[in-house]
Amino acid sequence: MLPRFVIMVLALVLVFGGIFGFELFKQQKIEEYLGNFKPAPVTVSGDLATQEQWIPYLSSVGTLLSLHGVEVASEQSGIVSKILFRSGQSVRKGDLLLQLDDSVEQANLRSFKAQLNLAELNFNRDKTLIARKAISQTRYDQAKAELDQAQAQVQQTQAIIEQKSIRAPFSGALGIRNIEVGQFLPSGMDIVTLQASDRLYVDFNLPEQNVPLLRQGQQIEFRVEAHPDTRFVGEIQALDARINSKTRNILVRAVVENPERLLTPGMFADIRVLTGAPQPVTTLPETAITYSLYGDTVFKITADEEGTLSVLRHPVKTGRIQQDRIEILEGVEVNERVVTSGQLKLNNGTTVVIADSVAKDL
Repeated sequence: MLPRFVIMVLALVLVFGGIFGFELFKQQKIEEYLGNFKPAPVTVSGDLATQEQWIPYLSSVGTLLSLHGVEVASEQSGIVSKILFRSGQSVRKGDLLLQLDDSVEQANLRSFKAQLNLAELNFNRDKTLIARKAISQTRYDQAKAELDQAQAQVQQTQAIIEQKSIRAPFSGALGIRNIEVGQFLPSGMDIVTLQASDRLYVDFNLPEQNVPLLRQGQQIEFRVEAHPDTRFVGEIQALDARINSKTRNILVRAVVENPERLLTPGMFADIRVLTGAPQPVTTLPETAITYSLYGDTVFKITADEEGTLSVLRHPVKTGRIQQDRIEILEGVEVNERVVTSGQLKLNNGTTVVIADSVAKDL
């Protein structure tokens, strides 16, 4: 009969051997599972690189200005007796806008006209007498001077009366008036703004290195925040005669027609100056680009012999952006497939499934 000690040792060997054997068996199965494990494909969106015709352009921002725009003011001071316009009204050149009280000037005019009539009678009589040598040359000269003075007083008073009738200097649209009937209007005070907006200036700046690309008559296109879906077209009218020494930019002025009055002076404009004929470019959706400190990349989609899709990170060189498309200068060829969304879940070699219409082409 075996001693108890030997039986105990054999029992311990059997127990611990079973435990170690089980752990070894489990580890082997885990390694087999991991070796054969294939993660589920990642669902992404994809698109094809396409070739488009893009017109080269220069970008800038500018401001819309009226061809004719003034703050209507009076040369004379006085009490406002009549207001003959409404805020926002369209007027034509010469329309009477406002009348100042001119009763004093009208009375002075009647007095000066009476003096003028007397001066004309005296001058005509002295003119007859001087021909007969009946009066001295001095008296005749005095009569002539009195006539000239009376005529000047009448003309001066008529000019003051005319200045108290404020008229539109050109056709256009009025703004909001700043005065009321009965108000004392000092000379030079703004009454209302007048803007001619059938045609507008578009002023903007470009860097000096772009000057060789600019010329009079060159086409521009722009958009404004008020009408984001409308493309407005104009042409360059003039370039400034010098470069701004502080900004190293040149001021450019374009003209745009505004028959429908969609544009208003003072609006901000996002401008493109067209600099050449359309050129073929390779483009992708802007969302396909992954930006990082190490450069811009895309995930290209490839298929193996069994049709399984996988991705490979590839560096690219990008160019201009138009709407939601970006120009690819290097790194992607036309009709190559790239991931457009879901890049954060990807690494080199990750298998993918396309979840959009491009999958039909794969």
